[in-house]
Amino acid sequence: MIYETEFKNVKYKFDESRYGHGYDNILSEQDIRNRFWNVKKDDIVFDVGAMSGSYTLPSLAIGAKVYAFEPKMIHFYDLSTNIYINKFRNCIPLNIGLFNTEGIIEFSDTMRSTVVKSSTELSSIDKIYVSTIDNIMQYYNIEKLDWLKIDTEGAELQVLDGGINTLKKFKPNILVENHTCFIPNIDIRTIDYLRKFGYDSGETINMQYGSHTFYKR
Repeated sequence: MIYETEFKNVKYKFDESRYGHGYDNILSEQDIRNRFWNVKKDDIVFDVGAMSGSYTLPSLAIGAKVYAFEPKMIHFYDLSTNIYINKFRNCIPLNIGLFNTEGIIEFSDTMRSTVVKSSTELSSIDKIYVSTIDNIMQYYNIEKLDWLKIDTEGAELQVLDGGINTLKKFKPNILVENHTCFIPNIDIRTIDYLRKFGYDSGETINMQYGSHTFYKR
């Protein structure tokens, strides 16, 4: 079933017919996007852990260019479908993960999303191809980065560690989903990591399964 929803007075479509959790995800994080996700036309966005596109789609509807990273094929299919039904053209969807190295790595998977393997073992193990923020910036000759959203359920620090040069050069706005239910204190560790790039402690909203922290450039 295809729904139409709205973000900051722009409308877009979302297909939930395949797995059904995507539209619920839009509703559950609407407050987060309304508060922090102030993407503007012509901004460059990296959506890391894009899943079905709950951040990618509203960004595209506003007129930003989005590089959407989703290594899990079932979610990448949904993401590609949602981009297609909206006829969005200013997006590069990539069926890979981001990490602090390039190559094939193991990852753990839950029913909700894709989790790059960390010290916490979850339900199953698979292998995915990963790159880094810095390598993607260089490969696509990207000249700026305005927004970075990370939802990797435990691999936040590895993703950031793969973008040291980008963080230093562009200092994008960053929105991180902290899955403290998987890795305790990941929110505190991320705050400490980002301080060396000039970010303050950010603004945090607590959720049932963890929290979201927004770091303004």
